[in-house]
Amino acid sequence: MHDHRRDPRVSDPGVSVSIPSLGVTAPVRDISAGGFALSIEKDVRADAEHVVEFRPTGALRVVLRATLAHCRGVRTRSGRRYLAGFSFVEADYAHEAATLLMSCLPKLVPNQGSGRA
Repeated sequence: MHDHRRDPRVSDPGVSVSIPSLGVTAPVRDISAGGFALSIEKDVRADAEHVVEFRPTGALRVVLRATLAHCRGVRTRSGRRYLAGFSFVEADYAHEAATLLMSCLPKLVPNQGSGRA
């Protein structure tokens, strides 16, 4: 299957997101400069815009607006979950903020001299 995304995705980036309007806090499943996906416990209505808070490090907080593009039910070993895909709302600062967020993700930081093999 061909991926039609403009921006490359990072799977399991090691960052969580909080969406107060949905009452959801969840780990990010994948993320790009254009949007992100979550696995959540409840079905939510698509096409709504939400304020989303990312905390990739203890000190940094990135707040962006995102539109819920889709929410699809999926079966997992532990029961039913929902795959929610969000697109960042286009704004002058949105791409720069998303790029900043991507640069701060823990799994993207090169391991420099930890001595581990």
